[in-house]
Amino acid sequence: MESDTQERQRRINMAVLACLTVIFVLAVMLQWYSGDRGTAIMGNIVFPLVCAGIGIVFARGAFAKYGELRLAAAFVLWYAVTRMIHRDHYLGAVRADLALLAGCCCLVLAHPYVMDAQTRRRVSRFVMDTLLVFTVAISWLAVYAAVTGNAVRLPLAQSDIGVDKAYRRLMIFGWHANTGGSILSVCAVMALYRHQMVRHKVPSAILTGFALLGYFCAVTLSDSRAAIINLAFFLSVALVILLSRRVSLKSRVLKGAALVLLAAVLCGSLYVANGLVRTSITAFSEQMAAKSSQDAQEPQATQIAGRNLLKDASTLNGRTGIYRAAIRTLARDPVRLLTGGDEAVLIAQVNRQLKIPVDHTHNSFLQITAAMGLPGLAIVIAFLVLLILRGVRLFIAPSAASADRIALLIPVMIVIHGMVEPLVFYCFNLINVLFFLFSGIIFLRSREVAPARGMRPGASA
Repeated sequence: MESDTQERQRRINMAVLACLTVIFVLAVMLQWYSGDRGTAIMGNIVFPLVCAGIGIVFARGAFAKYGELRLAAAFVLWYAVTRMIHRDHYLGAVRADLALLAGCCCLVLAHPYVMDAQTRRRVSRFVMDTLLVFTVAISWLAVYAAVTGNAVRLPLAQSDIGVDKAYRRLMIFGWHANTGGSILSVCAVMALYRHQMVRHKVPSAILTGFALLGYFCAVTLSDSRAAIINLAFFLSVALVILLSRRVSLKSRVLKGAALVLLAAVLCGSLYVANGLVRTSITAFSEQMAAKSSQDAQEPQATQIAGRNLLKDASTLNGRTGIYRAAIRTLARDPVRLLTGGDEAVLIAQVNRQLKIPVDHTHNSFLQITAAMGLPGLAIVIAFLVLLILRGVRLFIAPSAASADRIALLIPVMIVIHGMVEPLVFYCFNLINVLFFLFSGIIFLRSREVAPARGMRPGASA
């Protein structure tokens, strides 16, 4: 009788947590789609729901068992403590930020641990499918806006989708082009991962190809050099992973060399394709502009920035100067190194040392240090070390599937993006949902596929 009651309670907890995870992801998408409305809903509705979900996760005992979940919870708590130390005593100004951090660290990351396999698959697939449909639609709307020269304004959205005339880069709902490009490049690899999870490969391959083309065009329009390079490299690696089991050579050395060569060819081809996409969209836009304004002597067509990927590469487009200024400023303030502080104050001090002012440090780890001090940075580094160790174990496991190895690429992509923009752990945006979603998948799959000594594959750690 008692076991039946416990099983019933466990199923109720799983159902509640699954619903909260889905609600949280939808709220983050709304925040991206409509900033003010989404932020209000995140702070006033989703935050208390997330807190309830965290209570359920704690009740299930997952946090007491897994080191990465304890680190994630510590990160959220330390962020709250640093905000209270710096006079936001009731956490009124950061409710939406806390909702996103807590939701990512304690719902999205933790949901695989506290659900059975069937529920976990359903929730993960629903979350990924929702994100993919949303971002694929945005990508193709961006292409349409670029070709026609008319920005697209969706219902209830507060900003347009289109190529900014002065900036000559793709802007999505007012977000910076680098942020939009990074999200869409990561979603492209996620589309390949999702393709590996379905049984009906032919229809899925057609849909995946359609999605990849849209993502590739939209990333080109963003003119984010980090996103373009990341997408070309990691999409090539993901495709090689898919093809690796079809390459049959007796010598492992020859097979490895053939796969590396194939990856290099694909990466180079995708790099060249960026120029072709840019030229094609510009040509189509000129044709559309000529047809729509026959009387105009010089029809206005969409112009895409098309910056040289290697220009200012040695300084990361001026970022190294920002890093030096930020490090000098942090080193002179031991209190900030211990407890963090107001990032606006730090940036004001950094800007006094720069010729061109900036809004942030352009680096996730520096931004985390500015906001949460060295303790916050230490938590992030410890989490990433655990993720790397588990990822390596999963990658080399003989029984790991192709999908498992593709999943490993996504957190790596986001961390690389985070080296030039304040994204991973810090950015209160969709990118963190993707990071923690796949981090949780990697941690769980590494325990199932490559468990610790003394445990059978497939057993829970």
